[in-house]
Amino acid sequence: MYNEYFGFREAPFSIAPDPRYLYLSESHREALAHLLYAVGGQGALTLVTGEVGTGKTTVCRRFIEQVPAHVDVALVLNPRVNGREMLVSIAQELGLRFTPTASGSQITDALNRYLLDAHSRGRHTVLIIDEAQNLSAEVLEQLRLLTNLETSEKKLLQIILLGQPELQQMLEQRNLRQLNQRIGARYDLQPLSKDDIQRYISYRLQVAGRRDSLFTPGAVRRISRLSRGIPRLINLLADRSLLGAYSQNLVVVDRRTVNQAAKEVLPGGSGFWHRDDTNPQTSTGQEVTPPWLPVASLASVALALSLILWLVWHHSSDTQYAETVSEQSSAITPMDTIEQAGEQTGRALSPRGDREFLLGASDSDSRAQADQMLLQLWGHHYPSDHQDSMCEFALNRGLQCLHRNGNWRSLLQLDHPAILRLFNDQGEPVYGVLSELEQQRARIIVNGVERWVSRGVLDEVWLGEYSLVWRQPPFESRLVEPGTVRDRESWIWEALISAGLEDEGELPQQVVAFQREQGLVADGIAGPITLIRLNHSLGVPGPRLSGNSPGDASGGEG
Repeated sequence: MYNEYFGFREAPFSIAPDPRYLYLSESHREALAHLLYAVGGQGALTLVTGEVGTGKTTVCRRFIEQVPAHVDVALVLNPRVNGREMLVSIAQELGLRFTPTASGSQITDALNRYLLDAHSRGRHTVLIIDEAQNLSAEVLEQLRLLTNLETSEKKLLQIILLGQPELQQMLEQRNLRQLNQRIGARYDLQPLSKDDIQRYISYRLQVAGRRDSLFTPGAVRRISRLSRGIPRLINLLADRSLLGAYSQNLVVVDRRTVNQAAKEVLPGGSGFWHRDDTNPQTSTGQEVTPPWLPVASLASVALALSLILWLVWHHSSDTQYAETVSEQSSAITPMDTIEQAGEQTGRALSPRGDREFLLGASDSDSRAQADQMLLQLWGHHYPSDHQDSMCEFALNRGLQCLHRNGNWRSLLQLDHPAILRLFNDQGEPVYGVLSELEQQRARIIVNGVERWVSRGVLDEVWLGEYSLVWRQPPFESRLVEPGTVRDRESWIWEALISAGLEDEGELPQQVVAFQREQGLVADGIAGPITLIRLNHSLGVPGPRLSGNSPGDASGGEG
């Protein structure tokens, strides 16, 4: 109803779990990271819990969009079933066929055959169960039995349970201790902080097509207090507040409009909405009348008079803010802001300018441009019409691609420029090249435009997926240079000695010692990350995120 009035493409505060509108607070980012880790990990079970409305389902939908191509996902949304019905739901999600009279053991056998076949084809199967607090003890035991399906190398089925906090209490029951012990990762999703609520509202407005603020500071503070940081309640309050502002022909939402919206949508109106989390039997979400209220009624009269005077002053402050926003909206367009940002080379942009630059980026050809720019940083020209993929092109020049999900720490550890997969205000993937990284800001190139942006703002549009290239060691490189050591073990041994390790012990022990020195997982395997750190220790040429690039990056134009 109000979309056209405010210039939205769609309603910004729908309670539908749309992954495009997922604002990644630190808590939501960590929850998503736990899910992504579960795909590549060896644990049988992952548990993500959170209060009603904190965004568990939305995080799950974003996760499903991000899973690698070799992963098959079975999603169960109705867990109020018995053991056999759960097996049927899982089998149907995976496309298995069986007779209506098939027993639970027969369905389990069919699942086992399916999972073994999938494993032989390099496929990985993940089962996600939403609202898992509704699972019965019988079904939980059935899930435990499914975790027994395995090869000598790995579990054939990884299970992710999403549920409310009482799910953790259920799993602590003695009869479920075997299942509880198989949970490899746990995460409790937290409500948004006060700072996050402001960013959450701004982010959803931007995704819906509105770049300037529509909520006064007083309105945001009121939403923060009433919602207690629960995204679903924020959406309900913000949606009804926008409707109220529209009906009153207001250009922004003020505190008074939020108060009226709260009376219409919150349990107990805008009073003391309280939930006793210590006792599930009283967790009704209803208004609880404080027992001291009748005694304090006389004092409340005096307090109310003071409050009225304060509200009059505060409302005038909100009105002045609305006028300021209206003037700014007509004077500054997003393109103006981006052009001004282009003049700020060498220093960080304002958070608002950063968001407009990143959220307004087009996905058109951004990946191809990012591939070209990344190789350019390594000293190679990659033509847009080249018949080889970027990674194949790189291999022919002694470079190898590495694709990972991680965070700032892992990027700094690898210390090479990387292509980040970002999301614009349309929810579309946009690719940018991270060329330099400092403590508070990052230099990024998107669609050929280079900017310094705040790392905090970049966090809002980056889920942790990145790609980079690194210099291959001689035993893997397609570039054969005279006099180089081509034997893998001999080269690694000599490189470790050159990096300062003592010439003693077996090679795996030497690798472990180097990994510990570098702060890596000490598994004794010289994989890509270990080899990249070894390159750095040897001073192998290549561009660095830290800005310290030893020698010539290219080793010759290709």
